[in-house]
Amino acid sequence: FPSHDKILAALSCAKALGAEVKDFANVLMIQGNPREILRKLPEKVRLDCEESGLTARIFSSIAALYSSAFEVTGRNSLNARPFDSFKEVFNQLGVEFSDNKSLLPLTIKGPMVPADVTVDGSVSSQFRSGLLIAFSALPERRKTVVKQLSSVPYAMLTLDNLKRFGVQWTYDNEGVFERVSGTLRATRITVPGDWSSAATLLVGGSLCAAEGLEVSGINMNS
Repeated sequence: FPSHDKILAALSCAKALGAEVKDFANVLMIQGNPREILRKLPEKVRLDCEESGLTARIFSSIAALYSSAFEVTGRNSLNARPFDSFKEVFNQLGVEFSDNKSLLPLTIKGPMVPADVTVDGSVSSQFRSGLLIAFSALPERRKTVVKQLSSVPYAMLTLDNLKRFGVQWTYDNEGVFERVSGTLRATRITVPGDWSSAATLLVGGSLCAAEGLEVSGINMNS
C-alpha cells in the first residue's frame, strides 16, 4: 500500500484510537472493536497528524466520541493553520476543547453529547466531513446545519462513502444534513486514483499522444 506521509499519519491515528491495521501489499485491513477500544485506551492519547490537515480535522471529530483526553499535534506548516472553528461546534456537543491561540496542539475530551449542530461551512469542508463521520457512530440520529456551505462535491463524496459503510444521510441543498437510517458496518472499499494527478496526464495525452493515452484507476463518478 502506498506509503505517502498523509496516509501514514492517518494510519498512525487509527492505531492510536485502538484499531488494528494490517498491510497486505495492495490491501489494508483496519479492524476495531468499540468495546475493546473504550476499555484499553489510556486516559490521555496523542494523535500525531504530521503535516496533514485532513487527518487533524477528521480524527479530531472522531476523538470527541471518546472519554479519553486527546492531544492533537502536527508539524511544520500544519502548526500555522487555524483550528478556532472547532471550539464553537464542540461546545454545542459538550466536548471539552482547548487550543494554542487557535493553533495546534489541541486538547479534546469527550464523549460528545448527541445534539443537532450548526457549523460554519466556509471554514473547512474537512471538519464538516469529520463531524458527519463521527455522528454516524452515535446511537442517536442527528442533524447538521451548515451555514455558507462550500465544497459541496466533497460533502457528497463523504455521504456516498458513509452509505457504503451502512449509514444513510440526506441533504436538502439548504445546508441541512440529516442522518436517516443505518449503523456503521465493516465493508470492502477500493480507493480510486486521484483526479488531480490524472488531470496532468490527460491534458498531456490530448496534446501529444497521437494514438491516445489510457489512464486507469480513476472513478468517473468521483
